[in-house]
Amino acid sequence: ITLGQLLVDIRYGTAKKCGYDAGAVGVLRIPNVQLGEISIDDLKSADFNDDELKKLRLVEGDILIIRSNGSLDLVGRSAVVDKAAAGLLFAGYLIRLRLNLDLAHPEFVQLYLRTTETRALVERLEKSTSGVNNINSTQIQQLPISLPDIEEQCEIVRLIDIAFAWIDRLRSETTN
Repeated sequence: ITLGQLLVDIRYGTAKKCGYDAGAVGVLRIPNVQLGEISIDDLKSADFNDDELKKLRLVEGDILIIRSNGSLDLVGRSAVVDKAAAGLLFAGYLIRLRLNLDLAHPEFVQLYLRTTETRALVERLEKSTSGVNNINSTQIQQLPISLPDIEEQCEIVRLIDIAFAWIDRLRSETTN
């Protein structure tokens, strides 16, 4: 199927100028999307009205995708919103995917977006203007995804988490 068939909402982030301590609400940007996870270490903020908050507030399980950057390697990078990032908003160089959770496990979809095949497709789809690489929401919705049933998705995520934990232990032991 296509990724778009799994979505209940897809949305670009805010274009409002943000700064450090510039408002009441934190805004995630490209540097906050790192290796499949959200980092809230370097957070900017701004003030928003109720309508903007309603449209742009992140919930746990949303997926953020970098849609525009000078570095092709960053375009298409994704991360799942966790409890710490829930309630924050997101900047315009990001796209939020809100999944139908009856059909798709957010971690499974995010891992699928990181596969070699999907990365290669994103790199073929991206367009460059003035040295900035872009992928749009229509292209993202058209990305193909092989989707097993939700129980199998959960099991695949569990097994991958175990494998990554094992790799991290090996790395730590090697360093020691």
